[in-house]
Amino acid sequence: QFDESVASYDEALRLDPKYAEAYFWRGLAYWRRKEKEAGADYWDSNGDKALSDFKACLRLNDRHGGANLYTANYYYGYTDEHAKALLHYRRALDGGITDMDLESRIAELESAIATAKAIDLEIAEEERKRRASTAKPKPSTTSNRPAAPPKREYIMKETIERIQRRLKKPKE
Repeated sequence: QFDESVASYDEALRLDPKYAEAYFWRGLAYWRRKEKEAGADYWDSNGDKALSDFKACLRLNDRHGGANLYTANYYYGYTDEHAKALLHYRRALDGGITDMDLESRIAELESAIATAKAIDLEIAEEERKRRASTAKPKPSTTSNRPAAPPKREYIMKETIERIQRRLKKPKE
């Protein structure tokens, strides 16, 4: 059934290489095959093909709800590119996708990104203060302590894990 579906979409794209829907549906076939063969938690060559088709669909129709949704799912679930996930989730919502709790996911990502930005600002301020203090060394207060570990990675990881736990909770 999978091979027949892909062959049908291949033929449709041979006849009309600008047929966005064919790219989307072929990509969806590859995505489902990836989930069946590799599982939802793993990425494989079928996932690569799916993502390539979703992106081809979006080049032809950047407001395609389904292609934006699955592209967002890729960025959210398999990369650390949460700003791209947020962009595509917003476009999926604008494209008419309503079968997921997209507004909640969008809010969670906005919160995580805002937290990351705040942490980046805090780290930059600490770095600025450190540089300022090393420009004027204090003779008797120098310390041999190692620098504090970066906060951003830890807090970002913790925030993402919290978001993922919330998304996996069954709806009541």
